[in-house]
Formats: sequence, structure tokens, C-alpha cells
Amino acid sequence: MADKSRPILVAIIGLLTIIGSIVIIIAGLGLAFTEIVADLDFGIVGDIVDILGFGLIAVGIISLIIGIGIWSGWTIMWYIAVILYVLAVIASIISLIMMVVDGEVSIGASFIISLIISILILYYLFRPKVKEFFGV
Repeated sequence: MADKSRPILVAIIGLLTIIGSIVIIIAGLGLAFTEIVADLDFGIVGDIVDILGFGLIAVGIISLIIGIGIWSGWTIMWYIAVILYVLAVIASIISLIMMVVDGEVSIGASFIISLIISILILYYLFRPKVKEFFGV
């Protein structure tokens, strides 16, 4: 890996993904073990919270692997990132269309921002130095 020069935005995306993953895992642990730590029984609600907590832990671990892969320049992570950001673009467009159909255009700013960011990241992933770093 020493012969590859890590582009600065790849480093930032990798680090932010790793940090976000750690936060997600901690949140999941908090949810999953709330009843145990508090020595309480919330019944079915507690069970649902536990399941959500363990789900967050799983998502956090997957996200952590992706973050490490992006930081390290694993080729497979470039493909995964492209797929995820294409899906993000599609989801943003569908959300915007649904908002326009429902007449809720005023709250679509977050979807527009998400769409723009996803498109910019996709563009960045196809830059020659980034593709070279990932070995694509």
C-alpha cells in the first residue's frame, strides 16, 4: 500500500465512515443492553429495542469494514461505493418525485442536498487518481 498515494478526499471519506461506524456501534450497544444495565424489563417494547440495537451493531460493523476498506484502497470497496451512491441518487430522485406528487415541495431541500452530494461523490470516485488508488 505504500506505493499508492491516498487522495485526500478518500482519506476523509474513509475516516468519517470509520468514526460514524463507531458511533453507530456504540448507539447499538446502548439500545441492545439498556434493559440489562438498568436492570429493568420493558416487555415486548424492550425486545424490539434490543433487536434494533443488535441491527445497529451489525450495520455499524459492516460500515466499519467499508470505512477501513475505503481508507486502505480495497478494490471491492470502490465498486461497493459506486453501487451505494447510485442507489442513493435513485432514492433521492424517487423521494423528490414523491414529494412533488404529494405537494410537499418545501421540505425537499434535504433530498436535493443528498442528491447533489451523491452525484459529486460518484463523480469523484471516477476521477483517474481515485480509480488508480483503488486499482480500478
